[in-house]
Amino acid sequence: MKKQDEIPVCKEGDFIMDQLVELTSKGCGCLLVIDEEYHLRGTFTDGDLRRTLKASGEAIFKLTVGEMCNRKPRSIGPEAMAVEAMQKMESPPSPLNAQVWSSVRVADKIYVMEEEKKNHTSYIRTLL
Repeated sequence: MKKQDEIPVCKEGDFIMDQLVELTSKGCGCLLVIDEEYHLRGTFTDGDLRRTLKASGEAIFKLTVGEMCNRKPRSIGPEAMAVEAMQKMESPPSPLNAQVWSSVRVADKIYVMEEEKKNHTSYIRTLL
C-alpha cells in the first residue's frame, strides 16, 4: 500500500506539462486530482494523456488536469469482498466525498484508501 506522500497527486488547476514527472515517477500510471483538503476530485491516467494528446495535439499543454480528468471513479468499502469489488467495477460510478489517505496497486488496479469525515467511515476507491 502506498502512503499519502507516495501517491501521485495534483490540483485541478495544474497544467499537465507541470505534472508529467508526478504522473510518471511514482509507479501508479495515474494522478489523483485533489483539492486543498486532499479530497479526491478525479483521476488522470497515462491512457487519458495518450487519448488527449492524440485528440488535441500540442494544445494539450494549455489544458489543466481538471479539464481532462475522470471525475467519476468507482469506490468500495474496505470490508467488501472481492466479488463485490468486481460488481462495483461494472456498476455506475459513485459520487466523490472523501479524503485521500493511501493507495494500493494490485494487478494493474489502483485502490485509494479514503476516509469520509461526516460519516467517520473509511473505504477504498478503485481507480483503474
